[in-house]
Amino acid sequence: EPDETFFFNISSPSGATIADGQGLGTILNDDGPSGPTVSINDASLIEGNSGQTYMRFTLSLSQASSSSTSVNLTTSDGTATSGTDYLAKTNFAKSIPAGSTSVGFVVPVVGDTAVEGNETFFVDLSSPVGLAILDGHGIGTIVDDD
Repeated sequence: EPDETFFFNISSPSGATIADGQGLGTILNDDGPSGPTVSINDASLIEGNSGQTYMRFTLSLSQASSSSTSVNLTTSDGTATSGTDYLAKTNFAKSIPAGSTSVGFVVPVVGDTAVEGNETFFVDLSSPVGLAILDGHGIGTIVDDD
């Protein structure tokens, strides 16, 4: 449930004047989401000199769900560039089967021999179905080996 509010009114003072006769009380909801929450980890991978390697990320649920859940994944550039350093994913739907508490997925990383230092990209979660997002921002670090 959302936060709830109520008013407290005072009247008929004795030996005083009422400057503000109404107070507002707020009951804060501290229950959190009613179902499972999902978080994404940070990951790193040594780049390699050619071809593709696969950086593995994990979606972790706070508790198993009795039904299938899903969330969308979208990558974005940090210091790494999509198409050159890694292959982008846009609104990629990832299902988490009923009874599971984690599921993995990969982002292809493109190897090269350029000396460029470590580079980063991001994976963000959106559009959850059957769960709430607790930590929806993963950082992928491509470790330069040149």
